[in-house]
Amino acid sequence: MVLKAFNVIINPPKSPMIKEVIWMPHLHFLTKCNTDGVSLGCPGQATCAGVFRNSQTFIMGCFTLNIGQANAFQAELIGIMHVIELVHQHGWWNLWLETDSLMATLVYKDPSLIPWEGSSLADKLASMAYASTGFTWFTSIPIP
Repeated sequence: MVLKAFNVIINPPKSPMIKEVIWMPHLHFLTKCNTDGVSLGCPGQATCAGVFRNSQTFIMGCFTLNIGQANAFQAELIGIMHVIELVHQHGWWNLWLETDSLMATLVYKDPSLIPWEGSSLADKLASMAYASTGFTWFTSIPIP
């Protein structure tokens, strides 16, 4: 009443929104991996990391990788590629992969989103590799 007598307007803050979240552990046959890639600059010194957990949330393993010069998007993609390699090496065939990079997720769903990727050329080069005995570097596009 005293505040009203002095014409003081009260603006109480809005109450916070309460949202119910129900957490359920993932299925027992899944291996979950959270991965991230970062870069100090564009490009800059880049790294990536991943943490593997089982359905009881126990850590099955984790990795870090110093990539060298790259941008954050490249670091995210390299991290995901290493996750896939590690899953294969360990025989963890059912993977639940989490990343905070929407673009990296979309690229794995639709590789045509990478504007600099010439997948038909890469496909032809991969086919040519059957005839080689190791690593081959080309300074121009080889003519098959």
